[in-house]
Amino acid sequence: MLLFWIAAILILLIGIAIITATAAYELIVKPGIDYFSVFLMGLTWLAISIIFALDSFYILGILFTVIGLSKKHEWKQNYRNWKKYTKEEKPLKIIVMSGLIAMAVLSVAVYFITISFLA
Repeated sequence: MLLFWIAAILILLIGIAIITATAAYELIVKPGIDYFSVFLMGLTWLAISIIFALDSFYILGILFTVIGLSKKHEWKQNYRNWKKYTKEEKPLKIIVMSGLIAMAVLSVAVYFITISFLA
């Protein structure tokens, strides 16, 4: 039961982080889909699924990787590197990325805490 509640809280927190990041990014600029990022997200989820033996991440990782690869010809179309951001966009980008990194670290911490309590 403890694992269920921790998983529910993690899903809620990750959802909030994604919504916040999306909203913050759309306030600045509304780009098209960056398929290179979708490809990298798929590879990341595949690695996480292998490390933690999570079937759902494996399926989603394959899905995102295939979508990213199928649109490889559009990779450079919506890609923005650090130099292309304005002075107003850079601090917001740092805040959003810091929040997402914090959420990832918290997720891993909760995972290991849960494993130690269940063992």
